[in-house]
Amino acid sequence: MAMPQDTPLLSPCIDIQAQRIPDTMLVALLNRPDEMQELVKRNQPFFGTLRGHLDTRWSSFSKTLLCSRDQMPDRAWMASIERAIHHVPGAVITFKELVGYMDDEPSDHASDDAPECEFLHVDLCQLRRNPSSMHRLPTSYPQFMINCQQALTDDAVAKFDALLSPESAKLSDDEWKHEINLCLGPHANLLDQFKEIVAYEIEEADN
Repeated sequence: MAMPQDTPLLSPCIDIQAQRIPDTMLVALLNRPDEMQELVKRNQPFFGTLRGHLDTRWSSFSKTLLCSRDQMPDRAWMASIERAIHHVPGAVITFKELVGYMDDEPSDHASDDAPECEFLHVDLCQLRRNPSSMHRLPTSYPQFMINCQQALTDDAVAKFDALLSPESAKLSDDEWKHEINLCLGPHANLLDQFKEIVAYEIEEADN
């Protein structure tokens, strides 16, 4: 049976509520405190590492993490977090990736970041001077190892693990460094994070 020509076709009424994103919003978290709390739960290895490094400062840091935009806008929030964790190898880069940070200006704390640039020139072989530090690296930096597992092949991860183990002592410094670069070199971010870790471990050993 044909539909009468004067019968109107009805479409469902969809109520779309658009929310304007303020210019001051620089992280991909609409409800920053709630979504940040969820991120902490889902990324326990990373935040556990931060907690270990911050020690007694963790309580204050966690309050900053979960504060609202009314208390601290995104730019000031990120600057405060950078100041707190810039000494933890790879932490600032990883944190910004987690929260989807979209910076539109040079950092207000370039001086805080300057030490990280120096890590690019660290001699990786210095890590071998402290075998115990090198051997415990996978457990001391679980988030870094997770990053490796996500980016590298299984064979490359196994090879990298072996290079941090006691059996790597049979390699010369040049051979060891060459193998490290073969594993991490194709992934510049991983190599930079490893250099930061080495620089941090060297500094800790000297103190």
